[in-house]
Amino acid sequence: MKQAEDIVKLGCGVYDEGTVFSVEVTHHARVKELQKAIFKKKRYALRYTFSASDLTLRLAWKEGEGWLQCDEDLDKILAGQVDSAFEKMLLLCPLVKNESGDGYLESAFDPGDCEVHVLVEARNPNEFVVKVHENMGDQRELEYYQQQGKLIRKNCDEYCTEILRKVDEMYASSDFPLPFICIEGSSGMGKTQLAFALEGRRPWFYWIATPITTGSQPIYENFSSISTAFSTCADKDDLMGHKEELVLVSLSELYLHTELWTYGFIRALLEYCSSKEQQHPHMIHFAKSVKLNMKKCTCYDVSEVIEEMKKQKKELPFFILDEMITDDNSVSGGKIRAAFQRNVFRALGLVVLIMGTDSEIAQLMEPPSQHSSGAVHNWMSVVPRFPPYQIMLRTDIERHAWEMIVKQFPVVETIARGSRGRFARWFLDEVVTYVTNNRGTIELYDLLDEVFGRVCFKAQQTKHYMSKVEGRYAQLVAISFTNSMSWPSEDELCEPPPPKGKRTTELLIIWTCTSQTWWISGSPM
Repeated sequence: MKQAEDIVKLGCGVYDEGTVFSVEVTHHARVKELQKAIFKKKRYALRYTFSASDLTLRLAWKEGEGWLQCDEDLDKILAGQVDSAFEKMLLLCPLVKNESGDGYLESAFDPGDCEVHVLVEARNPNEFVVKVHENMGDQRELEYYQQQGKLIRKNCDEYCTEILRKVDEMYASSDFPLPFICIEGSSGMGKTQLAFALEGRRPWFYWIATPITTGSQPIYENFSSISTAFSTCADKDDLMGHKEELVLVSLSELYLHTELWTYGFIRALLEYCSSKEQQHPHMIHFAKSVKLNMKKCTCYDVSEVIEEMKKQKKELPFFILDEMITDDNSVSGGKIRAAFQRNVFRALGLVVLIMGTDSEIAQLMEPPSQHSSGAVHNWMSVVPRFPPYQIMLRTDIERHAWEMIVKQFPVVETIARGSRGRFARWFLDEVVTYVTNNRGTIELYDLLDEVFGRVCFKAQQTKHYMSKVEGRYAQLVAISFTNSMSWPSEDELCEPPPPKGKRTTELLIIWTCTSQTWWISGSPM
């Protein structure tokens, strides 16, 4: 009878596994002994490489609610993220409260049959689970880009075919490490909309290579989850702890023999897209919550998954990394981080498309060989052109306003179709707004004065290069030839466009062309 009184029986539930079991420890045990008892009861030593000390225990008690019960709510808790509201148990603390009041259980503790008293986090230090579930708060923006992608495929298929043909050629080649595709261009040229248009024969992944902030484009919020997961893995791989030459060289020991969290992330994505449901050509977007089980591994572990997919005649996906930059002031690691993000795919023989406004992303070259001769190796493909902006009007009112003004002034459509990406979108939106709000006679010079002024103002608000005086000078020169004849003061640059005045002279529209690249509102298009 005395022996029974010295034993405490506790109900335990394990996160992710969802299993519930009971374990017994002595009345005077500390949490550390409970930790060892759970590790032994679950026989983790036979299945994993971590030890009992890697288990995290939480008290399954909340003030006002009591102990957790074995019901449907418990299943949801164990399948979800760890709830920090459950107190983390300190290993050296007594399990049952002592005379000083230290401990977690009352001395008269009497467990119920359906109670759970301890929550267990069985986290392998070389494994972790990430739930990828994209924020659907800006669904309208996502739908806009998806529709733009469809229109580009329909009306400008040659732009997409050129890239998709290159992807297939690279997968069919024996080059190793694999070359990569660089899509580099000034802000607003339409890089992101192009990413939505690349539907060929394979699925593809898209995410942002740099941290997403409140100042990022709204469309990026729809890919924040997968982007954060990728960045987390890169951070865990301690990039700054490696020599620069090891990161730049895609066949270095870092990529060929080191266990990397980023490899585990890529392997999890490959396993996910190898399912029958994900093998059709589409941009994989995690609209529903998906668990990715990631394990730190080498390139050879990932290669096994790749070879198995090939063996089963499954299509390997390609990967698009947008907003890649090398500036240390903009993102931690700068050049090292960008080179690593690119080379992990090259070392695996996977096609990666990198996008960005930073021309340095195409120049992160490996140190030159010290040998006097060697074979020529293809290491990059450059996309030289971007598809034109596809005019898309959402409502009958917008369509009516646009058709009316284009019929009256065809040059308005010429400007919209000759411009690129975001600037064309702003221009079209402002034209429709102006026409809708002005019921009387519309003069072309009034329309363009107002619209170009609004486009300029939006650029000043949203484009990072406008935060510098040099950027604002370049913007004004690009918008108007007359601005290049005299520099305004810095105070004038920060002010909104001045009120327009009536003109009696004939309107003159000036286009600037350099190497077949046109500018509107300060950005190549």
